[in-house]
Amino acid sequence: MKKNTEMPKIKVILVMALTADGFTARSSSEYTDWTSAADKKLFFDLSGKAGVVIMGNNTFKTLKAPLKNRLNIVMGKNELKTADAGVRFFSGNPLVLLEELESQGFKEVVLCGGAATNTVFFKMGLIDEAVFTISPLMFGRGISVFSEEINCDLVLKKFDKIDENTVMLRYLFKKEKS
Repeated sequence: MKKNTEMPKIKVILVMALTADGFTARSSSEYTDWTSAADKKLFFDLSGKAGVVIMGNNTFKTLKAPLKNRLNIVMGKNELKTADAGVRFFSGNPLVLLEELESQGFKEVVLCGGAATNTVFFKMGLIDEAVFTISPLMFGRGISVFSEEINCDLVLKKFDKIDENTVMLRYLFKKEKS
């Protein structure tokens, strides 16, 4: 295992669907069925390429089933009596998790919420990129990308109209040089 002086080289890509007013859901138990087919395809493609999705317990509970052909890592304690194949519960340091995944040959992971899990990864400086799809809806209130106030500069890497009314924005996280 690496010493904590070096960050893992594995890329962490935050992938989130957002409403036009910036929410990821109305509540922590809402299944993201309000996004477009193009958004779902983009998520499927990105997470399939990575081979690993990392999410919190609440996000995992909103899935109808674990995502197929991917390692589903659920941050937090196993609240289920048994885990399905392809599901791993992890309650330790995310840096250790990324080091383990890197040692298993993974080059990137998709981080897909919830807000508390995203915040932990952000505060540790582990998020490299963000892919946001903006859907033509507004909720007025709901769940944000992060659970706490954060301050971060982003650099726009790419933008695209992925269907008639949905756009994708891909950003690099600016990281402070130590």
